[in-house]
Amino acid sequence: MKIVCVPVAEDLGLRSPVFDGFASAPVFLLVDSATFACRGIPNSAERRKERGCDPCGELEDTPVDLLIVSLIEPDALGRLAKLGVPVHGGARGTAADALAAYLGGRLVPLHAEREPFPAVPERTDDPGSGTGNRS
Repeated sequence: MKIVCVPVAEDLGLRSPVFDGFASAPVFLLVDSATFACRGIPNSAERRKERGCDPCGELEDTPVDLLIVSLIEPDALGRLAKLGVPVHGGARGTAADALAAYLGGRLVPLHAEREPFPAVPERTDDPGSGTGNRS
């Protein structure tokens, strides 16, 4: 079992739309890869204030094995790398689409040491691909 985190616009379980960023995502959706059970963690303004606008801190109390994102800010990628959380980028559509793209090997592994600025995969022009690919 892995706990996969997907930043989403709202908590609709696996139908949640993937959010374009990490730090400003309204909700972090946690998905158990064995059962596909979901739980949302709000990235609330109140919690951001408590944690000093630190979205990585939002996940501090929750073990996360993998982060799947559309885009991620370079500083957040570096912080997650220090925490040992692998990050894959290029997700779009719903959380279910993002998980399927990851399981199908269609997402880009992001590494802070190789991509210090910006850590954002380029997208393809194919809206049906569900992936982001490097050019």
